[in-house]
Amino acid sequence: MANVVSPKGCDTASHAALRLPQTPSTTNGLKVEGMMANELVPTKKIKIKVDFGARKITGMAPDACVLLDCSGSMAEWVEPGRSKMDAVQELYRRFEHVKVYGFADNVQEISSDRQLRALGETMMAHALTYLKQLHMTHVVMVTDGRPSESERECLDAAQGMRVDVLYVGPHPAPAFLSRFASSTGGTYTDDVSLLLKSKSRELERKVAGLLRSGKEGGKGDNQN
Repeated sequence: MANVVSPKGCDTASHAALRLPQTPSTTNGLKVEGMMANELVPTKKIKIKVDFGARKITGMAPDACVLLDCSGSMAEWVEPGRSKMDAVQELYRRFEHVKVYGFADNVQEISSDRQLRALGETMMAHALTYLKQLHMTHVVMVTDGRPSESERECLDAAQGMRVDVLYVGPHPAPAFLSRFASSTGGTYTDDVSLLLKSKSRELERKVAGLLRSGKEGGKGDNQN
C-alpha cells in the first residue's frame, strides 16, 4: 500500500493527502517517497463564493406565467417599511426564464429591472384575456382583492386555462376567488403573511411549486 505523505508546501487542509509510490528517490536533494521535493507543485486554495441571494427560479413550462396584482391597494403595508408591492417586486426578480406580468388597469410583461407602481383597478378578466392571446394555459396569480369586472367576465376569460390564486388581501376574503380558482382546476391559497420579509423564500417556493405542478399536470388542494 502506498505511503501517505504531506510534503511542506502542499495544501492538505482542504485536499486529500498526496499519495506517492514507495520507491524512494536517490538523486540529489531532499528525499521524499517517490519523487524529489523540488518537483512537487504546491496546490492552490480555490475559494468558491455561493450567493444564495442571487438564486433564480428556472425550468418552468413555456405556457405558464406569473400574474401580479399591481392595483392601488397593493401599496398598503404588510409590515413597517414594506408594502405588498415591495414584496411582489422582490418575488418577480427571482424568476428567470419565466414570464411575469403585472396587471391593474392594463397588463404588461415585467422586466427584472423595472420598478413597479401600485396604481389603478383590478382588471383581472382583461389580464387573463390578454394572456390567453399569448397562448398561456397556466397562470399563478397573486392578488389582494376581488376583480373590478363581473364574475362572469372573469370566468369566461379563464376558460381553457388553469389559474392558481394566492390571495394576500384583507378578510373576509372575496368568496369568488376560491370558486374561481376551483372552476379552472387551480388551487386557492389565502395567506397574506407570505408577503412578510421573513417569509419571502416561502412565497418564492410556493409560486415555483405551483408553476411546476402545472407543468406536471397535477392539481393541488385549496388552502385557507
